[in-house]
Amino acid sequence: MAFVRYYSLSSAPGVDPRPQITVKRAPGGKWSGLIVDEIAPGNIIEYEPPQGLFVLPQKLPRKLLFFASGSGITPIYSMLKSLKISDQVVEAKVFYSNRTSSNILFADELETLKREFPSIQVIHFLSREDKKGCRGRLTREYIAAELNTLLSNSNGTLAYLCGSQGYVKDVEAWLGELGLSPTQIKKEVFLSSSLSSVERSAQSKSQIRTINIPEVEIAFETDQGVIRANSRGEVSILDVALDRGIQWSSACRSGICGACQMRMKNGSVIQAGESISGSGKTVLSCISYPASGELTLDLKSSSMAALK
Repeated sequence: MAFVRYYSLSSAPGVDPRPQITVKRAPGGKWSGLIVDEIAPGNIIEYEPPQGLFVLPQKLPRKLLFFASGSGITPIYSMLKSLKISDQVVEAKVFYSNRTSSNILFADELETLKREFPSIQVIHFLSREDKKGCRGRLTREYIAAELNTLLSNSNGTLAYLCGSQGYVKDVEAWLGELGLSPTQIKKEVFLSSSLSSVERSAQSKSQIRTINIPEVEIAFETDQGVIRANSRGEVSILDVALDRGIQWSSACRSGICGACQMRMKNGSVIQAGESISGSGKTVLSCISYPASGELTLDLKSSSMAALK
């Protein structure tokens, strides 16, 4: 029996002796239940090399903002640990949202980081519990007040967002209103487990039919040149690329791992029911469908490296 699942690393190279993942039991989840209840020393688990673009750049900015909800703290915790061994001076602030204190992952570890590294601040937000030292639900007004001074000179700032689709969408909009550009905001979205990858694809396809795009010309700009393809809009961008012989990373095929990201140059797409347009925007090609008559995607290595 084989299960394939994708998890963010909670370990950090140079800090932890071996790779680690953090698994939260999901109701009815085959893999999470198996690994929590049955995996034991001696079992063999095959894994692929790390993928995705939700990572810190080699040259760190002066200030880092981290916004996480629930298990979205996992990759951010890994990044925070990597700051421990960095020789670059960085100020980091973490905004971590949960329903109750019992939902907080790495609670003790985050407190230890705060004590050992004063440049790392962690602020907890609880939407369904009043607890000393924690705040209520995260709001735009709170971010504006907290970051007023910092964002007055935001050029040296990067923000990392990880959590549910609604959470990431709200925080991304607030940060944009407060002065951060799209290139300063990195995000990883955990799409609702209540929707399967098939259902998410159907959600996008339904909206494509609504706006009635009869045929789309897609241009993939690669290091080897421009590869063109025609699509009727009901095939994911990833599948169009693969059909044209473009070798592109893909893993979960459900918009979670981020391995299939592409950078849009012009046009628009529908991703999980949401319309995305504009040069420089990144899309999850496995769950994105073209929504304009012409669509150009920049897949050149120099362009994709700029996302890191």
